Amino acid sequence: GVAYGSGGTQIRKGPVWTEPALFLKVKDDGSVELVNTLGLRDGGDPIGFLDARAQLKPEDVDPKSTGSCSWPDYGGVVRAFNENKVSRFNADTTGLECCRSEGKVLILATMHDTYPIPKKSQLVWVACKDFADAHALKREVALKGADCMSKTCEYMNSEVYNGVDRAGRILVKMIELVGMQRLEPLWNLKLSIEMIPLPFTNIICDKFLYWFNNIIPHPLPQELRDFGRDYGHHVLMELGEYSDGEVDRLRGALDKFVAGKPQGDVKYKVLEGKEANRANLWRFVVAPAFRTYCVGVGLPGLSIDYAMPKNFKEYPTLPEKEFPIKNRWVYSHFGCNVYHEDLVFAEDVDVDAARYPMKHAIEDLGGKLPAEHGHGTEYKAPKEMQDRWKKTDPLNAMNPGVGGTSSYKKYADQPCHCGQ
Repeated sequence: GVAYGSGGTQIRKGPVWTEPALFLKVKDDGSVELVNTLGLRDGGDPIGFLDARAQLKPEDVDPKSTGSCSWPDYGGVVRAFNENKVSRFNADTTGLECCRSEGKVLILATMHDTYPIPKKSQLVWVACKDFADAHALKREVALKGADCMSKTCEYMNSEVYNGVDRAGRILVKMIELVGMQRLEPLWNLKLSIEMIPLPFTNIICDKFLYWFNNIIPHPLPQELRDFGRDYGHHVLMELGEYSDGEVDRLRGALDKFVAGKPQGDVKYKVLEGKEANRANLWRFVVAPAFRTYCVGVGLPGLSIDYAMPKNFKEYPTLPEKEFPIKNRWVYSHFGCNVYHEDLVFAEDVDVDAARYPMKHAIEDLGGKLPAEHGHGTEYKAPKEMQDRWKKTDPLNAMNPGVGGTSSYKKYADQPCHCGQ
């Protein structure tokens, strides 16, 4: 998480970011430097100190240590929703070299703030007729105030709902039956089959998942199925009792919001037990369901993740004339305006050719892409981030080629022996 600054659903916590850390980096002379900002009373031997303890105690921490263990006042950051800047993104160079390092250092240990578990919680599925109402819901309910704020706020559009219905029911059922941990061996088996160098092995598993999906009974209750049929925009909010009466205050704000809209424009359902679990899984399986859907219908697809400015309240305009899009699966960590979008293209579209035009379209609107999945070898990182990586790892010994940098020693344009 620290290496990518991932944030996920937790709008009270923010991205995985910290100042107390222990990591290794390779210096320009080839030696390895141990960087220690943990702030422990370790006597100069942090690794031996940590190895000798099963857990840390308050007295192990140096009282002079002032490093922040989380992004300062992240709740305030996301509630400043009129600002024309993003909440978080991969190429943010704020903080230590290990934060968003994408493999340019070797992280050994980090320290993080913990957060209270709410005394109780409720999951609410809110269906909206239009996207503007979904944004208003986020502002007026989910991010109402420092002492009245939802734990999570997740968005998905009707294309996501329908796509999971077509290709994700079977995944929901499998997770429900065997659990996430027991599902892992089955998933690894699927990946192994896809790597066998024989015809159709790369698609056969998803073809079977797609073919058998519709024999699985619909996991959602009828009221949510009606929402999926009749409404274009859906917000899943978990309301937590972090302070006395907070859930009631949030429910009151929600009721006031619904009452202020024309009859039927916004509806909601409170979910408990098995219904709540299935609703969360419906949102959780979107990414794998997208691949199954694309393989099932025989169309190319591209998954992107991006952060839009907090005051941006529309879908970004994409170059659909050059790269025709049949479906836009839009889902979001809505509280911080970070989006995951799965694009189903027309059959003759070159997905690799579409990747950078999509990135440029997002950035022309003030957005940042990628937002939390990292640059990898697919995307070129901004110069500021590349410069930091080069300073951190001057020999290019760690994860060479990341973010559009050179794969060669010292970031050369060609292998060293070619220039000699």
